[in-house]
Amino acid sequence: MADVRLYMNRVNGWDKMDTAMIANNGEVAHLTFRLPALRDKGQRMRSLYAQHAALAATRQAITQEMEQLIEEGDQIFRAMKEGLREYYGKRNRKLVEFGVDPLSSRPQAGAGSPQPPPLPEAPAPLVSAPDPVK
Repeated sequence: MADVRLYMNRVNGWDKMDTAMIANNGEVAHLTFRLPALRDKGQRMRSLYAQHAALAATRQAITQEMEQLIEEGDQIFRAMKEGLREYYGKRNRKLVEFGVDPLSSRPQAGAGSPQPPPLPEAPAPLVSAPDPVK
């Protein structure tokens, strides 16, 4: 939807047309029969514009309250997660039941996990002969 304020520019144009038609009634009397319908549309648009502005203000207040509730809820949620981690331990799989990811456990050496292959030895450094002094 276009910006509602732009619609109101059109309604202001309708009002200008109305004023000009009345001022020039002698010349354009054959068109003035449409003025009442145009006036009704303009009044209805102004009423809807006022409602739209009121709803926008209400929507903004609701959005601010929702943001505050999310912030407060997240604080409580984080505290509860930390409490569960303290109670069960950071690596306990029981945490998954509460929607909390446990820390992954470290692989134990010699506990069935393959050990990484040893690194190859580094090559010996090249030793160059000293330059003879001339």
